[in-house]
Parts: sequence; structure tokens; C-alpha cells
Amino acid sequence: ALINPEAGISLIKRLAGTTDTNVNGFLDAGDILTYAFDVTNTGNVRLDGVIVADAIVAVSGGPTTLDVGATDSSTFSASYTITDADVTRTYLENTAEVSGDAVTSTGDPILDGQGDQITVTDTSDTGTNPDGSAITDPEAIETPDGTGGTDDDPANDPTVVLIGEPEIELDIRIGDIRDTNGNGIIDAGDVIVYTFTVTNTGRVPLTGVTIDPASLSLPLNLVCQPISLAIGETQTLVCTGNTYVITAEDAAAGTVTLSGTATGSSPTGVVVSDDDAVASPVFLLGGLSITKTADRSEVLIGDIVTYTIRVTNESTTLTTTTDIEDLLPAGFVYQAGSGTLNGVATEPVVSGRRQTWEGVVLAPGASAEVTLAVRVGGSVRPGTHDNRARAVSPLTGRAVTPDAVATVRVGVEPVFACSTVIGRVFDDPNQDGYFNDEPPEDRTAITDQAYDGGKYDLAPEEDAVGEKGLPGVRLIAPDGYSVRTDEFGRFSIPCAALPSDIGSNFMLKLDTRTLPTGYRLTTENPRVVRLTQGMLTKMNFGASISRVVRVDLSAQAFGGDDGLGARPELVQGLEAMVAQIADTPATLRLSYQLGAAEDEGLARQRLRVVERKLRDLWPANGRYQLNVETVIRRVTAPGTGE
Repeated sequence: ALINPEAGISLIKRLAGTTDTNVNGFLDAGDILTYAFDVTNTGNVRLDGVIVADAIVAVSGGPTTLDVGATDSSTFSASYTITDADVTRTYLENTAEVSGDAVTSTGDPILDGQGDQITVTDTSDTGTNPDGSAITDPEAIETPDGTGGTDDDPANDPTVVLIGEPEIELDIRIGDIRDTNGNGIIDAGDVIVYTFTVTNTGRVPLTGVTIDPASLSLPLNLVCQPISLAIGETQTLVCTGNTYVITAEDAAAGTVTLSGTATGSSPTGVVVSDDDAVASPVFLLGGLSITKTADRSEVLIGDIVTYTIRVTNESTTLTTTTDIEDLLPAGFVYQAGSGTLNGVATEPVVSGRRQTWEGVVLAPGASAEVTLAVRVGGSVRPGTHDNRARAVSPLTGRAVTPDAVATVRVGVEPVFACSTVIGRVFDDPNQDGYFNDEPPEDRTAITDQAYDGGKYDLAPEEDAVGEKGLPGVRLIAPDGYSVRTDEFGRFSIPCAALPSDIGSNFMLKLDTRTLPTGYRLTTENPRVVRLTQGMLTKMNFGASISRVVRVDLSAQAFGGDDGLGARPELVQGLEAMVAQIADTPATLRLSYQLGAAEDEGLARQRLRVVERKLRDLWPANGRYQLNVETVIRRVTAPGTGE
């Protein structure tokens, strides 16, 4: 006897077949559904008296006995005749119940702790999908009910059968019209691109959905990939050969029409179809011209500009419908409520910088006039700004006229937009790179003893101790603008730049050839400063006469595997030299003597090694900024002239 007897049972209800009594190819009232039931003993004891009950059908067969692990798929069956109510509902769903009594191998009842016989039951799970296809693992797959709902328990799904007629819907549209000749109108030679969208509007899935090429009214070499459509699903077919070249005959007729048929098959093999057609306007948008003007040409930030757009239908026979589209320059803002169409207040559809007056109808020879007011925003940069307008096809969204342009110039307001640069080129004897101005007059030095002669004589001037300016030095900006310093070394560049909202960099370089003889810069050159709108910025350049200390170098001063290592003798010499010049301003000139066969690139690397070493040795609190010049000289072979 089993120590722990456990009884278990499961039931799968599936659609086994259908009978199309009226032979119309789909399920409707009067058709018969046949169900089969798979009963499995999932416990470890034998089951006796196994029966199946169903709320909507009479189940034939049973009772039966199931050994452990056995499955019975043939004992129980049922059939159901579809009613008008089922057709109205468009589906049928239900579940069945199975029960069985636990017995021993000899047929004796197995009792529970209270002395009652153990009976097990199960609610059926579906073995078929709503379209009748089989489910591979019913108790692991969640199948929706007739309304599409689920309960997150894949083991008790109702058996659903979809009832209704298969249907399909076709929608043919023009996806694009390619203006192959670029004349801005739709005429002979242009290409129409068609799209084909299909929808399953019936209550059963469809397969093999495609377009019948023989049904097309135009000579397209159309081939569409067949697809499957679930109930309610919509897809655009992937097709080749879906283009048509407009002929002269089409252009003369003024339109061209494409019609076609979509087909698909139901699970029972019923073929359904739907027709659709689309007419293409050929000359509907042809022969338009457009102009655009502004009520002023010069504006400032905050001004209001009124633009006028005029679109004319040049055709003498065809009425045209078009969209009028206006594209504002960046920073220009449309004033809500200012739009008019033919003198009547008409607000456009606004999308960012784009304003569109849609569906403007133009009779032959007629014109439409649009006006709008635009404010020049604070972010607009000075200079010329183009406002563009064009007529656009409502069908394709493509322009059917060239752009009409109205240009305004936004002027500069110096107080708010310009940045002025001032500065000085000064003699920097202490080589600290900073301009030390003359000290203010010390009036405490003036006493009654300071007068010489009469009471109208002035006190003698004290010697100035500040750093003097250098006159006649030229400075150049990247745009070629140049300026020279005055007799005091001063310079100014009014409205040197028009910085952006977050500021802009400004560069100025001193022409060292215009410095007095013997002077060398003690500040960086060129110099770059950040300019802000409406602000004054100062940049100074320092130069001085200083002694030149020359260090001659050659390949013998370097070693190492890469030839870039400074020899100890060189390092010792540099240390001694730095100690000697640290307190007295000087300029170091590193002169490298290049051998006849020596690589110049290696020489430059060696000069950089020496310069880095010098700057490492230079005291952090040095009295002046160390200036280093480098030069390479090639040694000529005696008697060769090389």
C-alpha cells in the first residue's frame, strides 16, 4: 500500500472539428462544433468513476477508469450547434469539469482522514486557440477568453471558438509624388508612389493577404509580399513596382486613378477581397507664383515687422488648392492674432518657426494675400535675416513654388551688443608681466617750502616711477583688423566683437617686429580674452630690454636609448646658470647646433627637454617670468658651402 497516496486529475477541452452545414465557408448559425476531451491521471493512485460534465453541451462517454499517468483522449466527446446569439456575440466559450474517485489497485476505495472516499476534480484548460489551431503546451500557455481577457492562470483557460464572416479592407493611398523635372508642378514625367494598407475587419485570422496584380487599373509591375493578419490588425504591404510615371495623356486629362483589389484566406479556406481606388490630381497645384515683402528693411531688437505674402494661380483653366507656409528666421517670433488671409483675420497653424495657412483655394488667375506681424527677439544677432515663404502641396507636403524671400537687417545697438577692448603695450623692466601704473600724486610732499621764486610758481614735479608705454606698436586681430599704440602705449578697439549670449573669445597678437630694438615680450602672445556683450575688456602686453643668455647645445649633450636624456654635465651647467640669473631679468636663448646628417625633429625634441628642465629648476617665487627662445642652426661642413 502507498504510504502517501495522492490523487490528481487534469482535463483539456479542445475543438476537434467543425461542420459547415450551409457550406458558406465560415462558422455561423446552424454549423456544428465537435469537442474532444483529454483526461489525465496526474496522481499516484488509480482513479475510478471518471466522468466529464459540460454546462453547454451533453458529453457522451464514461464513466471510465484511469491508471496512474494514463491519458484518455477517446472516451469523451461532445457537439454543439451554433445559434444566432452566438453569431451576434461573435464567439463561443465555455469550460468543462472532470471528477474521479481514488481506488487501490484492487478497486477498493481510498479514504481520507474522516473516512470519506477521496474524489478529485479539475476545470478544463483549452487545447486549441480561438482560431482552432492546436496549443502545444496548454497548461503552460495563457490563452485569452472571448473578450481578450486573462486571469494569469494558464491552467484553466476557457475553450473559445470565433464565429463570424472573414472580412478585409483595402486602403490605396499616394505616398509621394516625385517632381522629376523640378518645375514645381505635377505634370508629365513625374512619378507617383502608391501605398497599400490592409485591415482584417472580420472575426477570423487571414493568411496570404496581398494585392491581385491583375486587378490594377494602371500598368504597374506590382509585387507585394503576402502577409498574415490577426483579427483587427492593420499593415502596410511591402511592395515593389508600386510607382507610376505620369504620361502626357494623364496630364491632358488632369487626373489619373489607380484601383485594385486585396485578397486573403480564412482558416477554412474562404477567400475574401476588397476594392479601393485613389485619384491623383495632376494639374491641381500647378502654375503657382509667390512673392514676399517686409514693411521695412532696417530693424532693431524688439521691433515689429509686418510681412506680406502673395500667391497667384497663373493657370487660366484650373482651380488650385494649396497651403501657404511661412518660415521665420531664428529668434523672430510670430505675434498671435496678427495673421490675415485676404484681409480677414485668419490664424495659421503654428509649429515652431513655421506658420501655415491651410487649404487656400485659388480660382484661375486669382491671388491670395497673407499678412503677419513678427517681433524681433532679444536673441537675434545683428546682420541680415531672411524670412521665407512658399506654397506647399496639401497632398504630398512638398513645395510647389520656389521660396519667396524678404530680408531685413538687424542693426547693432552698441551699448548692449558691442564689446570694446582697451589696453596698453608697456615697458616691463621687472618682467613680471603686469602693468604697474604711475602712483597717484602725493600732495603731502607739497609744503610752503616747495615753492621756488614767487607765489605763482608751481611746485617741482616728482620723477614718475611707473612703467611707461611703448608707442607705435602694432596689434592685429584674426580678422585682419590692426591698430597701433599712441604715444603713451595705449590702444583701443571700439566694438571689437559682437559676442553671443554666453560670451565669445577675442584674440589679439602683437607684431614683435614693431617693438623698439632689443625689446622682447614678457607676456603671452597672442592673448585671448573672453568678451561679454556691452562690457569693456582690458588686455595689456609687456616687453622689456633684458640681457640675453645664450646656451649652445649639440648632440654631445644628450644620451640615453632614445637620445633625449640630458647628460649630467648639462644638468649641472643648467643648475649653475639658473642660480646666476635668478635675480637679474634675462632672456634665455637655446641654440642647437645641428650636425650635417642630424634629424631636425630630434633636435626640436631635445630643445623641449632642456626647456622643461629649465622651468623645473626655475624657483617658484622667481623675481621675474622666465622667457626662453629656441633656435636651430645647421653646422656646415668645411669647404662644402653646405
